[in-house]
Amino acid sequence: KEREREREGRRETMDWSADLDCKIMNRTAIILFGRLPVPGKVKTRLAKSFGDKSACEVYKDMCENIVTEAVKSTASVIFMCSESSEVPEVKKWLRPFANPSWKHITVRPQVEGDLGARITHAFLQAFEDGCDEVIVAGTDIPDLSLDTFTLAFLHLQSFDVVIGPSEDDGYYLIGMHRKAMFE
Repeated sequence: KEREREREGRRETMDWSADLDCKIMNRTAIILFGRLPVPGKVKTRLAKSFGDKSACEVYKDMCENIVTEAVKSTASVIFMCSESSEVPEVKKWLRPFANPSWKHITVRPQVEGDLGARITHAFLQAFEDGCDEVIVAGTDIPDLSLDTFTLAFLHLQSFDVVIGPSEDDGYYLIGMHRKAMFE
């Protein structure tokens, strides 16, 4: 029990903003774009019909499910929150999802700009960190699973870019190999 308490103490003092796992363990990353679940700040269109609190709970459940699925992969997990002021609270919120204990979730703020600029910056940052294959996804996709991430990484073995198309003519996932960005 003494060793367990000592281990817990070390974990509490860990720098959760440490470099990505991909610099040490692997060369893949899953980047999740999301927000801190605060009523009135998430799923605002849904909130018009169901209320801020209910919409926030739905978002929180979806987000936590996706984070749980991403952490099951061998890839580094990066959560890009919409505002830099959210970073400390997002780290605290997501810390219990970093399981096994050696795996951590890197939390970073998104840059200013439209979605394309923010996604491009996230890819560039992950490639600069040493990753070769990176997947970007949102945190409000109910069916996103480990299988989806795994399949996308498998496709990146044969293709430079993969896109998960959504029914509304958009996309729910974009994956890219380093060579697509720098060639």
